[in-house]
Amino acid sequence: VVGVSRGILDVHLAHGLFAHLPQARRYVIWNPVASGARVAPEPRAADAPLTLGFIGRLVPEKGLWTLLDACRRLPPQGWRLRIAGRVPGGDDAEIRRRCAGLPVELEGFVEPAAFFAGIDLLVVPPIWREPFGLTAVEAYAAGVPVLGADIGGVADIVGSVDPAALFPPGDAAAQAERQQAENTRGRGA
Repeated sequence: VVGVSRGILDVHLAHGLFAHLPQARRYVIWNPVASGARVAPEPRAADAPLTLGFIGRLVPEKGLWTLLDACRRLPPQGWRLRIAGRVPGGDDAEIRRRCAGLPVELEGFVEPAAFFAGIDLLVVPPIWREPFGLTAVEAYAAGVPVLGADIGGVADIVGSVDPAALFPPGDAAAQAERQQAENTRGRGA
């Protein structure tokens, strides 16, 4: 049996599927991802705000509400958040309401490569078991570090690069702490 992430394979095994197969016949093979040339990001100037990024479908299960709650826990300056993607159905009133008063830019659909070139850190905060963390892979391929929720395929991918970059899914306080630590680290403190 093959799963696209350890999380997906574990869910199937927990439900009794493929239990008859020995461990040696259970595999994880991540989805292949085409990527362009890796470009080292420009170092952020000491006085520049940390630019966080979120890209994907703008829906609660992707952890967007948790991300915005985490951002409310950050200091009022020294960071900004770029959000790229579309709201299914096109009504973004709820997102705009949740972003009110925060340094957030809603960008709509954008080309991922251009988006990654303009951020310092991608945040991938799903609250459900993402089968595979495609945006995390794309960010790494673009030379952008990633913070991710410790769940599903995102945990597999981010955890294989930097286990300290994981935070509990749905935990806005822990996520804010990781984001602030990244901001401090990026400033050489």
